[in-house]
Amino acid sequence: MRVCGPRCQRILWPAHRTLCGRDPTFFYLPGLTPVEADWLERVKDEPFSLSGKTFVEYVTALTPGLTWKDLVAIVSSDTTSSTLADAMRNTLLVHAFFHLDLMLRNSVGPSPLWHSFATLAVPTFVHCSRHLGSQLGADLWRVTNDVLRQVLVYAALPGAVADPALEMGLDECVRLEILAQARVVEAVARAQVAQAAKDVLVANSVAHLEVLKDKLAALRPTHEPLCGRDPDVFYLAPLSPADLEQLERTKGDTFPVTGDSFEHYIEKLFKVRPWPTFISLVTSTEPTSPSHATARNNLLAYSYLHLGAPILAQPGLPALPPWHLFGCLAADWIQRCTRPRPDTGVPDCPSRDANRVLNGLLRQELVRATIESAARGPDPAIDEFEARLWEVVACGRTLKELERAELGDEARTRLVKEFKEGVLDPRANALLERTMQDAQVQPI
Repeated sequence: MRVCGPRCQRILWPAHRTLCGRDPTFFYLPGLTPVEADWLERVKDEPFSLSGKTFVEYVTALTPGLTWKDLVAIVSSDTTSSTLADAMRNTLLVHAFFHLDLMLRNSVGPSPLWHSFATLAVPTFVHCSRHLGSQLGADLWRVTNDVLRQVLVYAALPGAVADPALEMGLDECVRLEILAQARVVEAVARAQVAQAAKDVLVANSVAHLEVLKDKLAALRPTHEPLCGRDPDVFYLAPLSPADLEQLERTKGDTFPVTGDSFEHYIEKLFKVRPWPTFISLVTSTEPTSPSHATARNNLLAYSYLHLGAPILAQPGLPALPPWHLFGCLAADWIQRCTRPRPDTGVPDCPSRDANRVLNGLLRQELVRATIESAARGPDPAIDEFEARLWEVVACGRTLKELERAELGDEARTRLVKEFKEGVLDPRANALLERTMQDAQVQPI
């Protein structure tokens, strides 16, 4: 396998290592682990989505003469005695991984690589096996080899985001996924299968590409305001006309930080023409000085908090713009780091330095807010399971940036503890707790 460098090699290795050193013209799936075999035993009598039968009924009908015990032994093995036997093993494995993915998704969090691969590969398998007239023949796994290898690369990319050594951004991940799907289409065009099968597989890839473009579009609104700006200083997007209109309507409502109205909070900050002065700051795009930038960012964070908090308090998962959701996160960080501590009277971070000291941390929180926003509402751009994986990664990166921040050791230790315990952000704590619970039951 040729790669452009060590980083790409690391990205692709989880997908490639199972195939490394094997026949490059024949696709190969790894055997079930003991834990996976145990899980398959538990869900074998559940309905199998490709038929009206249970999983055990479906696969035993597919291989007459073999018992369930025989089938488990085959899919748990690493090799077989012949290419034909390898083909049968592959067919049973793709069904087994597919069934496990559907049965376990709600209970174990993000899918393991080969489970998600099987779900993505099922259209290729079904339509090409119809063309070839067999689900068990060796030809099936030779004809679809190139296509399935590209599908495997596509399936492996979301997991690369979780690799701390790669430090892959979500934007980069989605762009690589788009490239991988384009390579799937190219592989389908080369495959020696009927045009009808090719048409279905290309349509499936086009559907994936549309979803990926929606993801990219969901990430763009929060990335564009920072793009091209000083990477060492945080910057908040100015209020949009719609935000201004909403803020004008709700300025008399209670502000969560003070318990008074938002308008009264602004009046305490500015003695002369308070509301017009405030509006000029939060609609400006270019800060004229560091103090102006600090005041602008702080006011924007509180404005977005005021706009987002009432919606966030509603039950369920109502849609919430990413900057509004971010305001709820950022305002808490800014408050805790810049207000004087009761024991010393000195803040952990001077207000004038907050944009620089908290820059990396706020950028990760913005990513987390963008993900959560994209996963909300009636037509989410990111599905629940992928959002959960990305949010876990973003939480981990927030902690990493907090540990890097130019804060005193005591302040850093306290803020890390508060973040993990949920004092700083209860939703982050709930997410981390849920992740730890998953780690105790996840089979892989």
